[in-house]
Amino acid sequence: MKRLLLVSMLAGAVAAMVAGRADAYVAPGATIVSASLERLEQADDTTLQVALSGDGRYVAFTTRARNLFADDDADPKGQFRAGGIFRRDLQTGALELVAHGDLRPENDPERLITRGALNPSVSADGRFVAFSTGWQLSPDDTNGNVDVYVRDMAAQRTAAGAYTLVSRSNSGNPARYAPPPEGQDRPGVNPGSELTARAAISADGRRVVFKTVDVVSNLPAEPDVTTPGQQVFVRDLDAGTTLLVTRDQAGGGPAGGALGAAVLSGDGTTVAWVGRNAPAQTPFIDGEGANPSFEYYLWRRVAEGPGAPTRRVTGFVDPEDPGCPPGASVTDSPTLLGPCYGPLTANEGFLGGIVNAAPALSEDGSRVAYLTNASLRGGALGGTGADLFVTEMSPGRGKKSTTTEFTRDGGATAATNAAIDSFAMSADGRWVAVTTFRSAQVTPILRQVGTPRTQATVRDVHLIDLADRTIERATLGLGGVDSDGSATGVPDLSRDGRRLAFLNSATNLFFGDANARADAFVVDRLDAPPPQAPPPAETDGATLPPVVDAAPEPPAPVRLTVRAGRPAKASVVVRIKVPEPGSGTATARGRLRNADGKRVGNTRTLASAKVRATKAATISVRLTVPRSLRSRLRTAGRLTASTQIEFTGRSGAEYVGRVTVEFRP
Repeated sequence: MKRLLLVSMLAGAVAAMVAGRADAYVAPGATIVSASLERLEQADDTTLQVALSGDGRYVAFTTRARNLFADDDADPKGQFRAGGIFRRDLQTGALELVAHGDLRPENDPERLITRGALNPSVSADGRFVAFSTGWQLSPDDTNGNVDVYVRDMAAQRTAAGAYTLVSRSNSGNPARYAPPPEGQDRPGVNPGSELTARAAISADGRRVVFKTVDVVSNLPAEPDVTTPGQQVFVRDLDAGTTLLVTRDQAGGGPAGGALGAAVLSGDGTTVAWVGRNAPAQTPFIDGEGANPSFEYYLWRRVAEGPGAPTRRVTGFVDPEDPGCPPGASVTDSPTLLGPCYGPLTANEGFLGGIVNAAPALSEDGSRVAYLTNASLRGGALGGTGADLFVTEMSPGRGKKSTTTEFTRDGGATAATNAAIDSFAMSADGRWVAVTTFRSAQVTPILRQVGTPRTQATVRDVHLIDLADRTIERATLGLGGVDSDGSATGVPDLSRDGRRLAFLNSATNLFFGDANARADAFVVDRLDAPPPQAPPPAETDGATLPPVVDAAPEPPAPVRLTVRAGRPAKASVVVRIKVPEPGSGTATARGRLRNADGKRVGNTRTLASAKVRATKAATISVRLTVPRSLRSRLRTAGRLTASTQIEFTGRSGAEYVGRVTVEFRP
């Protein structure tokens, strides 16, 4: 029933996407992604990351939930997997496990045995998913470090070749890392290689950008483990090569400094990253202060070969300005103007750290979007919050002429001075999704579309059209009301910006949200609100031929009013208001708890009962924990369960309700 509902909702949204309108339109509500349609259950724990395929069909998400695994995928004895990365097919509703999450002991849930899968990034067609993990998923992976993999979703998870080890040297050998300090060796947890979620894999899934953390390795082609950490690499899976990106401009050796995020353009030609030690990698101008500890947005066209230069994206100087003569010098001032000065009043990372602020690239890498606390040189000074800028990496042109500030922090209230917390840009370079508490825009460059939030009380997702320069709130509750929870993490967009994926803790984005956790959602951008149905035509008594819908959408289930009573001995009474005679089921599912109150094991059915009604009325249904589980209930002291009521009326109409219940011994 819910599978059909989800598919019909998405199909209807896609059918309404007709080009030709400048203003976007995002309908109220959202479609939940982090859920099992087969079990009719939301994820029972927090969803942490979300990544969308370029075609908008697939969403990969990282979750701590333990109720999404297949029934035949049991936890190891005495241990449990804390979620993992899953991929949802938005067209069919199918949910597949990409890779398992953290492995932890049941008797000590805070202790980590194996660092699970994190940081998913999806190819344009959704077939390939890149991620990092401490699980050894390839026979070649024999170290005890975190490594980078690509999963081929066209292959069964247990089939040979389903996982490809990415963190390899240029000769194809698996990465080797320096041993950890004595007494700190934790196989399966030791640091090694990492990648940035959402933007680490090319559109065709054949190239991956990754970096080493602060650990010495043998990459890219050293015979010994001598390469310092914090290097960026691009692995070409077809050519079997590994290219060093963080390159010293003098000798070509590893320059390091890749402390932050590293992203790859969709065509696999360009890398942008947050890095230190920039003076060793790119030209500086006398007087600007070549401090290797400062953080910069760096950019390199790796498709041009090992000798391709590293360029700065922005800053308060611009060595590439055609008017800046060789040997020129500058003064560190936010107000001076001239050909050698860049678009900003200060270095992008000087007024606020950008280590965790991943830049975004258009598909060909020529457009870069980024966040910085610095203001636009020559413009009005902003406040202290990070804002969105876009720079075109056009050869032969100064950065001042190719940089646009799209948001500006100003004013004295959270409605105007809150930072832009995170963002994503569509591969076509036109659409940007931002998360922020800011509800009012003070920069004149963007025109507000739709209704802004009246008070800056939660973090919303907004959709920006860089071409038509509009901004619209994309997180609205059902019925057009304000959403009642904040966006978390980083959003993602399909290639054309038609679909937006995000994380949110709101409970009113769809009917039935009952897990009290952050979930993954998608919304679709339409070109206009759906047209209202025209009034019936007057026929003067003539009989009109019937209109036949060849593919009618299934009706949405009607919401039931459900309330839970106080827990009695191992049971609880649920009161359900049914509108007609009929029958159905009530199922309470949750996880058991140990004596410390910590949840253990996978989600399971804790109680169930049949629902029967002979007339429209408010009926009572008792849910009772079976005797086989009562010893566990006494040990835990209480059990909380999400209860799903499914009811079919005598008329054939379907109804659904949801409520959280608690059992006590």
